[in-house]
Amino acid sequence: MTAATVPGARPSVRTFRDSALRVTGVIVVVALTALAVWTIFHDLHDVIGRRAFLWALLFAFAPVLPLGAAFLWLDRMRPEPAKLLAVALLWGACAATYLSLKLNAWLAAQVGDLHAASARSAVFVAPWVEETTKAAVIFAIVLWRRHDFNAVVAGVVYGGLVGIGFAFTENIVYYGQLFQQVYDGADKDAALDAV
Repeated sequence: MTAATVPGARPSVRTFRDSALRVTGVIVVVALTALAVWTIFHDLHDVIGRRAFLWALLFAFAPVLPLGAAFLWLDRMRPEPAKLLAVALLWGACAATYLSLKLNAWLAAQVGDLHAASARSAVFVAPWVEETTKAAVIFAIVLWRRHDFNAVVAGVVYGGLVGIGFAFTENIVYYGQLFQQVYDGADKDAALDAV
């Protein structure tokens, strides 16, 4: 029996240090997530406008709940910790998207591509960057929380939630561009073709 389990005993220095490290880690993750959300929000809001952003947010959120429920149903026999599921979803929606946006723009400039959406960037830059940033959290879970990674299905569930989060933010961009074209008086058929 350790000192931490004996009634009336003081917690050890190690327990305090572990708790402080855990709290510090949570604060850092929350701060970085908030920074990514704030940056993405302001970048998108400035590009597509408030009205288009709100409509895009609504339409992008529509598939999140049913797809998330499908992955949670898949994980019903040996459910993963809710904290890690939330981390996977938030990583995809915030960190992976933010890192992908910034790295895609930087690497597109490095390969001499002035238009980040051109064919060269779409083939040689975007897939590598986006898939790497999405997979990073799964590797982190395997390395640091391997006891919570209990089956192949766990990888599918974590990967699916990262993908759902990433698609949510990416869809805001696509829908926002569509609604902006419609509001700006562009041809509605051309705007729908853009999606």
